[in-house]
Amino acid sequence: MEVLEVLPVRQMFAIFEKQMIVVAEWLIQQPDFRLLDATERWQFFKCVWNMWRRFERFEMSVKMFGMKTVNEKKFAISNEQVINVGFHIDFTEITDIPNEKVQQMFRDSMVKLFHEVAKPLFELRPSSVEMAYMLTQMSWQVAGKQMQGKVVEIGERVCDEMANNLHSYYLKEEMRSNYAGRLVRLMSVVNAVKKIHMERRKNNGVGENFRSF
Repeated sequence: MEVLEVLPVRQMFAIFEKQMIVVAEWLIQQPDFRLLDATERWQFFKCVWNMWRRFERFEMSVKMFGMKTVNEKKFAISNEQVINVGFHIDFTEITDIPNEKVQQMFRDSMVKLFHEVAKPLFELRPSSVEMAYMLTQMSWQVAGKQMQGKVVEIGERVCDEMANNLHSYYLKEEMRSNYAGRLVRLMSVVNAVKKIHMERRKNNGVGENFRSF
């Protein structure tokens, strides 16, 4: 993988575009998502794509690099490129604000993501079934909170169905009847991702222009 030290912001946008397609393809495979009309689907997608992308990238980074993700901030920003300590994004193409000032806006949330998301992901090593459960939970919960109405109703049903499927998975595939403690830890990661996501959205002033990062 290519190790990046500096990433021009427009190259970052190109990476985001590819990841947005991945999120969209994942969503459209869900029958319940297809119950929404076109406008609702678009609103749902806008609510969750960046949170979904960020969480999936942290899970992939931990899978690839283990505790180096936490200790060295080694992060798979895409399937072809990796960043670590000392990396920064060059925002000069889109703003006159100094790079250091823009980066400072997101420094605290990135530290939280490494310690509250990457570290427990390394400890838990969630399976693909557990990851699907976590991604589904956070997507429908966040979209439901912002969109309300039909999305809340569908989301509650989807999350209940996923919980039942996860229960069956633990009993039949993992042969694990006492999984409550693990599920609590998985949901703690989900809640951390949601909380950090909402904190970044509330970032006021000039930070509004950089919500994607």
